[in-house]
Amino acid sequence: MRFGEEYFKTEERDGFVISELMKKAWGAQLEVLSKIIAVCDKYNLTYYAYYGTLLGAVRHQGFIPWDDDVDIMMPRPDYDKLLARMNEIFAENGLPE
Repeated sequence: MRFGEEYFKTEERDGFVISELMKKAWGAQLEVLSKIIAVCDKYNLTYYAYYGTLLGAVRHQGFIPWDDDVDIMMPRPDYDKLLARMNEIFAENGLPE
């Protein structure tokens, strides 16, 4: 993923100061999420934004200003399929088995 230089600048949203460090964390989370989405798309796995991630997407059109994680879920059968393919997924992406 590519982020414009402006993305990482400290700003205020909804009365909360969002630091450069928090924005870097968000950027890393978006990169990880994009990889998860690619894997789910490739293997036809269903996933959902959940908890604070879903709330932030709806209420803040992005991250909740004070939230520092990404919450996703998937139906148990899809989770089991994901686990069954983890070694294959890691091998394809250069990650350790």
